[in-house]
Amino acid sequence: GGGALHGGGRSLAVRPSRLLDPADRLRVETAVHEARRATSCEIVVMVVRDSNDYPGAAWRLGLLLAALGALGASIFLASPALLEILAIQGLGVAAGHGLARSDALRRRLISRQLAEASVERRAARAFAEQGLCRRSGALVFVSLLERHALVLAGGELAQPSVSEARWQEVIDPLLVAMHEGRAADGLVRAVEDCATLLALREPGAGDSREAPGLVLEDASP
Repeated sequence: GGGALHGGGRSLAVRPSRLLDPADRLRVETAVHEARRATSCEIVVMVVRDSNDYPGAAWRLGLLLAALGALGASIFLASPALLEILAIQGLGVAAGHGLARSDALRRRLISRQLAEASVERRAARAFAEQGLCRRSGALVFVSLLERHALVLAGGELAQPSVSEARWQEVIDPLLVAMHEGRAADGLVRAVEDCATLLALREPGAGDSREAPGLVLEDASP
């Protein structure tokens, strides 16, 4: 299951490392620990700043500013020299790359289809990196730039017996909480809801593997 975070919740404008204070991190990690006591499955929560560095977005903005700069030079300068136009265009490209570092602006330069595809690929990679492909378990994945969240399940939980609608019931409250700036509340509930579904399929205490319960990643992939 997955979904988009619509609107501008306060929590979406910060880096993952600043999204949760130490007390909130402890709440989420404790929720994961308790969940692992209720099921033999693994649960991992991962929040990333973005799922792609989207280099094309910076180039599109840079080329737009370069074109506007050249147009302005032809209008406001009597007889602009070629070097002047090239210099203005170069400044436009550089300005575009600089401005595209802003999450708010970069978000507007990428399509929803590209954003969702990037999040799905990044989540799949994280799922494999956390070793969840080899066992029944779930990854709760949130990508802040794209305002997108999803749950990936492995093992028997990925089979049709656990419907897409059931996983969407995990995601929907998380989306609401993130939008309202209550990231910790949303993540804790998502973990608890995942544990409920996991325990139905595979009850019992989890293994002793010390996998991280919460992963916060600031850097672009």
